[in-house]
Amino acid sequence: MFGELSCEWLRKHTYTALLIGIIIVVLTLNQWLPRYFNISIPESWVASISTAIAMLLVHRLHDDMKNPKLILGWDYYEFREPIRVYAMVKNMEGREAAREAKAMITIKEVKEGKERNLTGESLCSFGGFQPLVSLQRPIVEDELVPWAVPKTPPDIKGKNGITLKHKTTISSGQINRAVLFDVMKSSCEIKVFSEYGTEIERRQPPHNYIRCGLKPGHYRVRVRVVADRAFPVKGELEIKVEEEKKVGKILFIKPKEEPIILSCQNHVRTPDCSEVF
Repeated sequence: MFGELSCEWLRKHTYTALLIGIIIVVLTLNQWLPRYFNISIPESWVASISTAIAMLLVHRLHDDMKNPKLILGWDYYEFREPIRVYAMVKNMEGREAAREAKAMITIKEVKEGKERNLTGESLCSFGGFQPLVSLQRPIVEDELVPWAVPKTPPDIKGKNGITLKHKTTISSGQINRAVLFDVMKSSCEIKVFSEYGTEIERRQPPHNYIRCGLKPGHYRVRVRVVADRAFPVKGELEIKVEEEKKVGKILFIKPKEEPIILSCQNHVRTPDCSEVF
């Protein structure tokens, strides 16, 4: 456990660790240089070099302490028909705002214990929503998902002038939620959201774009959240549904949280997976 934490710290603070290492080497120069190379360096030089490196280290540590630090957790809300799953992202108190924050999702199907890309057979459709994935090769790899509270005013529009909702700013101590997917209680089918948001737009005809719709099955979902001057945070969960029994669960693997139990036996399948909220 200690070894894992040490490796994680070094990975996040490589530059800081390098400066500390250089200071140790400089301070010990006159202990090992004369022994191996018969050379000595004036103490005033050693002091000057150590002071300069120490100033760089203090500046770096100051930046590390004020830069945004994101913490990822999970949340869900149970509507009348779907269970909506969120990645809950907090920016630690006392840090600068996490600007241009984006959440991305990767989905793999699990068959016989092995991961594989989604296939056309994995997909289903939802009325009023058009999928953004290819129906022949529906790869979902680091794709954007919307925020519950997106950036305002919105600065990017997508297809048919629909406002994209994949960017936000998370202030110090604030929490925002990235909206990942809905699991339908009536069928255990999954609606994976995209940067276009979660609701049908009032257009002619009314529509919006989702990443894809998925049939009940076993899926591994990875989430990655990035922001300016912040170290990325990652999470992982699994959706496991027994298609014949229509029962299953959502397992929150990293970070670990209590699972959501799914039960669809007592519900009637919604035609064409459609549900308009």
